[in-house]
Amino acid sequence: MSEVPTEEVEEFGAYLRRMRQAAHMSLPELARRSGVSAAHLSRVESGWRSAPAARTVQRLAIALGIPPEEMLRKAGHIPSTASVPEGDVLAGVLLRAGKDLTPSQVEEIVEYMEMRKRQWARERKEAERVEGRGGTPNPTR
Repeated sequence: MSEVPTEEVEEFGAYLRRMRQAAHMSLPELARRSGVSAAHLSRVESGWRSAPAARTVQRLAIALGIPPEEMLRKAGHIPSTASVPEGDVLAGVLLRAGKDLTPSQVEEIVEYMEMRKRQWARERKEAERVEGRGGTPNPTR
């Protein structure tokens, strides 16, 4: 199956190339600094591959000296504030709160949120189980 560049992919690829050239960096140099293969970077820049995963985009941004949020937004991993749905309070709060965080801090927050979601799911299951038998929750949990 042949891949055809899309407008969105070409937009990120062109942006990546422009940022790399503005940093006076060759493709092999960006590959070395970011740990992303030059071949993959070339395919992204030419629009034959979509924007990389968020962690890869963060590494590219750091290697280029660009704020990771800017490149993550351009790659479509972070919505622009204009694209936050009206009334989505959590998204607005997270965008404002995360503005000055480092990529590792963002990753730590995401991991914490995922851990809490798992805890809440276990608590919900326990409550449903207890409700089903008409008892009280196990206090040892």
